[in-house]
Formats: sequence, structure tokens, C-alpha cells
Amino acid sequence: MFEGYYRRYRFYSKFIGVLAICCLILTLSSDNSSFKRFIQRLANKKISTNVIQSIEFLHSSYTNLDYQCETVIPIIVISKASNVERREAIRRTWASETFFRNQTIQLKVFFLVGTDDFNIKRIYAEQILFNDIIHVSLPEMYSFTAYKEVSAMIWIRKYLPKAKFYIKTEDFTIINTRFMFEKMFPLIEKLADENYIIGWFGSEHIIQRGRYQKFIDAVFPRSLVNQHHHAMGLLYIITSSAADQMLHILGSVELIDSPGDPFLTGILRNTAHIKNQNLAALKSDYQYMIAGEMCSVEFQKNKQLLLCSSNQYQHSTHTIWDYFDAWNSISD
Repeated sequence: MFEGYYRRYRFYSKFIGVLAICCLILTLSSDNSSFKRFIQRLANKKISTNVIQSIEFLHSSYTNLDYQCETVIPIIVISKASNVERREAIRRTWASETFFRNQTIQLKVFFLVGTDDFNIKRIYAEQILFNDIIHVSLPEMYSFTAYKEVSAMIWIRKYLPKAKFYIKTEDFTIINTRFMFEKMFPLIEKLADENYIIGWFGSEHIIQRGRYQKFIDAVFPRSLVNQHHHAMGLLYIITSSAADQMLHILGSVELIDSPGDPFLTGILRNTAHIKNQNLAALKSDYQYMIAGEMCSVEFQKNKQLLLCSSNQYQHSTHTIWDYFDAWNSISD
């Protein structure tokens, strides 16, 4: 079934997808060395390499996984290696409040970054100092976004096998962790032992991703969007049993030539027969905002807001202070 899908999928993307990837490789010259090393490492494999085998975590021994609570809920933040200030702002704002239910549950935020030749020493320093960096040997390029999201799933199952689920988000998202814990966690806990991806599904929840959107549209045409509903990428939750089923499928896949969110929460979810819980179909407590204004303003307007992202795909990114102002609005 999976092989049949890929034959149909490559019919759509064979020419345009390869052209898009080549253009990205040529234009992102700062990452060329990382890309060449990644390709060379695959070329040196003596046996056929699947997706899981192609992913390598760097200096993972720096990550201390001994925690005060028996129950640890991991939040994986997909981040670019160069976004050092964003990660620091997150550590000091929405990731700073970690203990709930009388200190029995701990939220732990990890930042998953790729390899950027200009920031390798910074990443090593962050791993040692903050104990929250997952460094994966993938170039910081649009065409490797799906590999990053798969890397998060692999890392969780390898290093935190007792976690019943994990939360994925991105570093330009500000989360009201208190409200999320109060309103969303009871729902997640009910589904934690089953095969689920929990998030916002449907075409009305597809986030337009600026220049990256051109790559998505080129290799993931509208007919596939309608066939494989995928989750809104700013935040979704994957249960451990669902992750295990999807990793089993990936063991027979040699190449991912699809964008991240559509592949993991759409194509792969459907192939592995994973159920989806659509938060958009439930009560209005589960709200997010792509803000035209500052997120601090949006959190003041709506006390029921779970998360907010500035409309950075329209060339308007968070300033570092927006994280702090938004967190102050949430705290107040």
C-alpha cells in the first residue's frame, strides 16, 4: 500500500520536486558543507539505508534525562540552529513554568536543531549549559523539514521511552502552558494509551508558510491535500503507540520527498492507520491565533487562547520582547 502511494506521489513531484530541492541547495550556500557531509555519510553506507538509519543525533550524552518527577511530558520545539535568541526567550517565558499537579508532573522543553556550520560551537555550548538541545545531523534546509519531525519522534522513543505522548511545536510559537495543561491535558490523557495524533485538522487550518509554501505546493499538490488531511503544524500531539506504528512503517522507507507536516501527520498517519482527534471539532477552549498584531495583544484580548504565533510567514517575525510581553499578558 505504502509503495503504491509513493508511485502515485512521485508522478506528481518527480520533476518539480527535484528542481525545487536543487534550487534550495544552491541558494542556501551557508549550509552546503553540512549538506555535503550528510550526503557523503549516506553514500558511505555499505547497506541500503532507511529513513531511521539516516538520522544521527550529535553529542546526545550532554542531555541529562534524570528528572525530579516520575511523569515527564516532553515538548519538542523545532528550531533553526541560528535562532539562539528565540530559544533563550522561550526558556525564560512559556517554558519556565514546568511543574503541575502539586509537583507530580513536569513539562520539559527540548529544542531540536539541525546542523549549521556557522553555529556548531554555539549549539555545543547550549547542550552543555541548558540541557535541552537535541542536535541532529541534518542540514538546515526546507527539504529536510520532514526528517526533523521524524527525528523528534525517534529521539523521544529512544531516550524517553516511558513518555506516553509528546507535544511538537515551533520556536516562533508562544504557548499558554497553564491553560494548555488545564484544558487540553485531560483530553490527551484519555487518549494517551491509544494510537492518536491530536491537533487541528482540515484545510482551514493549513498554515501558509511563505517561501517554504512554494516548495510544499510543488511537491504536495492539492489533490493530495484533500486525500491526506494533516495537522496544523504549530502544535500537535503524538501518542507513543502511534509513534511506534509510524516508525515501523518508516523502517521500509528509504527517502522522504514530502514536506514535514503533510508527510508525518497526513501521509504517514494514514498509511499507519493512526486515528486523529481534531481539536477544531471540539469545544471552543482549543483556540490558536496567527496574529497580525503582537501576541501580547492577542493574549490580552482572549484569555481562552492556547497559543499564538506572529504572522512571520508574511515577513513579520517575533521580536524577542514579544515573548516576554506575551508571557506577562498570560501571567496577568
